[in-house]
Amino acid sequence: PPRVEELSDLSADVLLRGATEPPHKGVTADGIAWTDIAQTQEPLVFSCAASGLPVFSSEDMFVSPSGWPSFTQPIAEDHVTYRADGGERE
Repeated sequence: PPRVEELSDLSADVLLRGATEPPHKGVTADGIAWTDIAQTQEPLVFSCAASGLPVFSSEDMFVSPSGWPSFTQPIAEDHVTYRADGGERE
């Protein structure tokens, strides 16, 4: 995994300071379209850019009107931290 110093400003803000990526961007940080990922037949693993730990599987991904990719569950509960984001569903 990249070192914290190697993260983009947006990635560091999201991962370390609780910021949120703009919704409906339509692509991953690597520039891959979410629609392409949702339609792939091969399982994909999404890993944390800071730790390298596997976080989500494309097998648990679903289309959401939120503008962000959504998953039904993480690969491992101890690989994620849940934080309230000020949204209406806290």
